[in-house]
Parts: sequence; structure tokens; C-alpha cells
Amino acid sequence: MKRQRQRQQHKLKRPSYILLAVGIIFGGIVLAGGGRLYRWLTAPRIDLQATPIPTATALPAPTATPRPAGWQEQRDARSGTVYLTPPAAEEQALRTAFAVLLQRTRVEAADEATLLAYDYDASIAQARDYVAVDFAWPLLDTPFVFVHTALGPENPIRCADTTHCSVTQAVLGIQAVLIFDAAMCQSSGSAPCLAQLGDDQIDARDNLVTATFVQDADGGWRLTGWEALALPTPPDTW
Repeated sequence: MKRQRQRQQHKLKRPSYILLAVGIIFGGIVLAGGGRLYRWLTAPRIDLQATPIPTATALPAPTATPRPAGWQEQRDARSGTVYLTPPAAEEQALRTAFAVLLQRTRVEAADEATLLAYDYDASIAQARDYVAVDFAWPLLDTPFVFVHTALGPENPIRCADTTHCSVTQAVLGIQAVLIFDAAMCQSSGSAPCLAQLGDDQIDARDNLVTATFVQDADGGWRLTGWEALALPTPPDTW
């Protein structure tokens, strides 16, 4: 009987141990989960609707590059176009370049001996120094040099910026041409020769010449464009 009671007690104790172990494990799970639940409940909350969205910071306006001293902004009275005029030193350099290039294609009237003494090769060499390397100026080695009676007044030099400018001047009363081509001068026997121009040999006796320049890295002004427009009558305002 005694052994039977002991065996029954052991049977009763074994489920108790099992329940106790299960209870401990479950309690640990509850405690761990409760800790996470507590942290979740007490954590700061972010309201996506109420949180302000950062706005882009306004950047300061870019600082304009200061214009070099002596450059002046002008406005054309007729068209309203805004342009720049250069300081005295740059103006003189531009007018010198223009005069050398103009002399390559047009020369002022003089006596025949003076005109025939025109130094053709020197004029090409001088003009080449004022022509941009990448610009093929078709008049650089032209065999024709037109003879005119006068130049119009100097116009203001107009610049798009401090490195791009144009010079314009009228060439008036074209009456003759110097020819530096022996084949064309056969009637006179040698080149150069001077030929007078009749009205049927010339489109217009008055031209408006515009030379466009760019300033190179060395500070010199170089030709990048050349235009000669025929003027039907002698201009009064050029």
C-alpha cells in the first residue's frame, strides 16, 4: 500500500512540474511582450499631417560680374537697342584695326603716282595681324583696291559685351580701282594699274562698311566679320 501511494504522489507531482515550467515560460513571454508594448505605447509619435515639410531655402541672386571701368551702356535712339561703348584705349585700338583693314581694300584719292606706289604686299601683311586665325577673310589678298574721295564721320563703336565689338563707317565717292593683276593690266603694260570706273562698272559709289571684332587672349582685336552695303545716295548722318 505504501509503495502504491508513493507512485500516485509521483504521478501527481510530475504534471505540477510541467505546469510550473509552462507558467514560467509564458510569464517570460508576457513580460517580454509587455516591455515591447510599453515601449511602443510610450514612444514619441509622429503625425505625418502635422509635421511641417521643410521648404527650400531661397538662394541669393547671382552677383553680376562688374563691368570694367570705362565701358558705358548706351541706347539707340531709333531702335531702342542697348549696346556698350568701349573706354578710350579700346576705342583707339579698334579704330586702328579698322583703318588698317579698310586700307587693304579702299584707299583715299590722290595723284596717280602716289596711288601706283601703294605697297600691296605690306598692306596684306599688316591686315593679316588683325584677322582672327579661324576667319578666312576673302578680301585679304584681293587684287583690287578701290579709290574713294572721302570717308563718312566716325560712328560710335557698338559692342555686345566687352570682347565683341563692331566698327562702322561710310566710304564715299568711289571713282577708280587699283588693279594688282598683270593679266588685267595688259593694256597699261604693267601692274599695278589704275582704272576709272564708269557707272555701269560699279554697283554704288557709296558704301557702308561694318567690321566685326573679337578681343583675343593677348588683348588684341581681331576681325571676325566684314560687310559692305551699297548706299544709294550720299548719307547725311553717317
